[in-house]
Amino acid sequence: SQVFVAIGKIVAWQPWTVVVAALFLAVGLSCGLLRAEFETEMVHLYVPQKGRFAQERETLANEFGTLPKPGVFVIHRADGGNMLDTRAGIRALFDLHNATMALQVKTDSSADALDFNNMCARRFVPIIGRQVCLVMSP
Repeated sequence: SQVFVAIGKIVAWQPWTVVVAALFLAVGLSCGLLRAEFETEMVHLYVPQKGRFAQERETLANEFGTLPKPGVFVIHRADGGNMLDTRAGIRALFDLHNATMALQVKTDSSADALDFNNMCARRFVPIIGRQVCLVMSP
């Protein structure tokens, strides 16, 4: 408490010096904000940059010159419980996955409906001798 008494005496004795010193300190510490860079790319903010997803994105960028943005499903149970607690919850997740993979889109320029296999990036894999659809996760 003696420290605060001493600070109070200094402020009472030289108030303008303290105000000017505080302003210089604030301006001096704020100069670093001029060079601050703010990241808004979702993949850089929320995805580990040394993880598998980042490595696969880099592979896609090198092979195809594009960086796909991840799509995210947010799934929750109506009662607020964990989806993975029961077999029914896990079965529902697999049903959702299968339904997502089976979606078909009709376009004006194509007579046929497009599905996931038509839309994905393909790469030739020498080990199996054919092209496979590159996906971000199994």
